[in-house]
Amino acid sequence: MEIKLSKKEKIKISYTVDLYEIMRRILLREERFGHNREHFWVVGLSEEYMLLFIELVALGNENKFLVNPNEVFQLAIHKRSTYVILVHNHPGSSAKPSEADIDLTDQLVHAAEMINLIVIEHLILCNPELAKDKFYSFTASGLIKKLQKSKKYAVHYIEEAKILKRGKEKGKEEGIEIGTAKGKKEGKKEGKIEEKIKIARKMLLKKVKTADIADFTGLSEEQITKLSETKKKIFSRKGPLKYKRVVAKIAKKK
Repeated sequence: MEIKLSKKEKIKISYTVDLYEIMRRILLREERFGHNREHFWVVGLSEEYMLLFIELVALGNENKFLVNPNEVFQLAIHKRSTYVILVHNHPGSSAKPSEADIDLTDQLVHAAEMINLIVIEHLILCNPELAKDKFYSFTASGLIKKLQKSKKYAVHYIEEAKILKRGKEKGKEEGIEIGTAKGKKEGKKEGKIEEKIKIARKMLLKKVKTADIADFTGLSEEQITKLSETKKKIFSRKGPLKYKRVVAKIAKKK
């Protein structure tokens, strides 16, 4: 519901206190709704900070109200506002924002960004009958700047986090695939070398020349010589163990 404003009230909002005086008068005349209920207003400003409208968006009970972010900025878009100020009241004498107030402001600050609106203030009023001239300014306290930098509801940060997560998951999958492929390749390579060593061993038993074995298997003459020397000691105490070590070294070199 758009609030009717007098010509005197359609002023330039240079300071929070300028708006506070107008909002206090509006709250005082909202007797039909009662001061013991929370009201939530949206205030639209032009590029020159001229007051364009004040809209009552939601009414709550004694300590809370429900606001749909999709509905909050409809009039601001229609009136072609540049800046938006959020205003709500606390029925008691304390204007200090609750965690829910701060979280809602965080959501609305970033929801406004998506439609090219800038939330420059959130003003909290007290019950004018209990605490005269008492209000809380998100701008004066530095909370607005802090929330503008918040990543909780910022769309680009959320999307960036999703992309990063997807990238990590994809990278992990690709890493597993690459690792598996590399493992298979190394396994095949090692298997081929083991097969060459077996062939070389059989050829050594038949007393084939080292050079011929090298040509046939692709192993180096040095590797075949070491294999031959180890073969001679295969019946010694440490022979079999040393032989296995040589085979492993040959496989590693290849």
